[in-house]
Amino acid sequence: MGFDKEETPPERLTDIRNGNEDAINELWERYGSRIQGIASKYLGAAPRRIMNSEDIKNVAFMSLIGYVNELDPSDPDGISQKGFSYEELKDGIWPIAFGIAKKKALLANRKEKAGKRGGDIERSGIQERVFEDDNSEEPWVLASIEEQMQFLKAYATKSASGDIEQILQLRIEGVSSKEIARELKLSEASVCRRLKELRKALSEFSESSD
Repeated sequence: MGFDKEETPPERLTDIRNGNEDAINELWERYGSRIQGIASKYLGAAPRRIMNSEDIKNVAFMSLIGYVNELDPSDPDGISQKGFSYEELKDGIWPIAFGIAKKKALLANRKEKAGKRGGDIERSGIQERVFEDDNSEEPWVLASIEEQMQFLKAYATKSASGDIEQILQLRIEGVSSKEIARELKLSEASVCRRLKELRKALSEFSESSD
């Protein structure tokens, strides 16, 4: 059984987590060229001294494997450090691969442009702090352009979920889920649920914008 866009069989995720070369190669064959296509699209025509689309394809694919390795199909309700549950991942690996490739391409572009301005990449302010977070593959990090960041903040302001504004702000500042839970006196599961809500909202927003 192979990978479908709509469903990722549990046994194949397990194969990847166990380092099965056939399963990993199958994932590469299915998504490698598509990841590179997304990278090319978001790199645009700008000079690519930092990373080209092939570089981004390789790095994004390794990040995708990292997502899978964090999840345990035998625990459908378990949540990884990146905020994903297996139940979400099995519904489609491609949206995650798309997001990683897009984010890395946009970041490479921004670094290239910053270098042309004399290397002052710190001008990017809050967005750069999000990108440089140790958990930089998390979905809310895909808010790599001002429009997306503004959307997330507006959504959090209007959301009926308690503490979601504070959670978003702390994540932007690079605070881990565990640290957020401790600071706000919430359970880590509650923090993950809020982040899941933000991720879903951002995903829907991104799909409507593409």
